[in-house]
Amino acid sequence: MNTVRKMPNQAGAICACLSLLTPRRHIEIAIAHNLACILVAPDLAKKYQAGEYPTIETIKDLRINVEKRFTALRKSIIYSFLYAVSILTVGLVLAVAFGKVHPMLSPDYGKVVTVFGTFLAGWGTLLGLNPPEASWKGTRLDQKVHFSVVRFLTIAGIALALFGAVWWQ
Repeated sequence: MNTVRKMPNQAGAICACLSLLTPRRHIEIAIAHNLACILVAPDLAKKYQAGEYPTIETIKDLRINVEKRFTALRKSIIYSFLYAVSILTVGLVLAVAFGKVHPMLSPDYGKVVTVFGTFLAGWGTLLGLNPPEASWKGTRLDQKVHFSVVRFLTIAGIALALFGAVWWQ
């Protein structure tokens, strides 16, 4: 009986981004995704179908690399968030010092939306300044997730900042 092994699939961007919340699940998705990217090569695909590839050592190496890159990606996201929060804090302290923000003043919701949008765009920019380790084709899951998160934060931030800027009361 001639059986064909099912080829692993590449992960979608939304699935990959959501998997960041659960490390074990992200690592499993990343191993399958990166293996699917490797199996694009016809010679490795034939070896895979014949059951000769991947070896146990290859899977162990993939797992070690994925875990290392996952840690680096989460650290990059957290550090860029903390930098953005510190910049926001400095801006708010200056606004309070100059009397532009005070609990006794009525809130300007347009400014609140603009500040939040600017925060998101700044976070996306800071994250984009620290990309993951490069690969030949840029198809690794950590690169795909990084690019998707940067794109989402930047686009959402710019949209909110523009919406807040044109807000009229």
